Amino acid sequence: VRKPDNFFKRFQEGQATSPRFAFVHRMQEAGALRDDLDPQVITHIMNMLAYGLVSMDGVIPAEETPDLDDLIEGIAVMMDRALMSPDPGKRDIGKQIVREIVDEARQRHEQLENPEQEQTEQ
Repeated sequence: VRKPDNFFKRFQEGQATSPRFAFVHRMQEAGALRDDLDPQVITHIMNMLAYGLVSMDGVIPAEETPDLDDLIEGIAVMMDRALMSPDPGKRDIGKQIVREIVDEARQRHEQLENPEQEQTEQ
């Protein structure tokens, strides 16, 4: 994370907006996320949580840090309660968008990991 050419920076290169902002925007457009909050604010909060998750080891001793699975579950519960649409029908739309974004990210990751394969296919 701290290296200038880290995976996360390379993953975002060539993209007009951050993947996280695109996710929030898509979810709001579909009605799966509440739309009374600015998507940039939601994205920034998500970025802070993600950065904190990977960099807290420099601030908090390991013995005071909860298990990673518990942390992720806690973040998911908080984000769900704070941001999801109260309409239960919108949850399926949100799940579909998440699946699409995961597939897109997986393809982008494969391209980053195997750039020579992309060049030979062209």
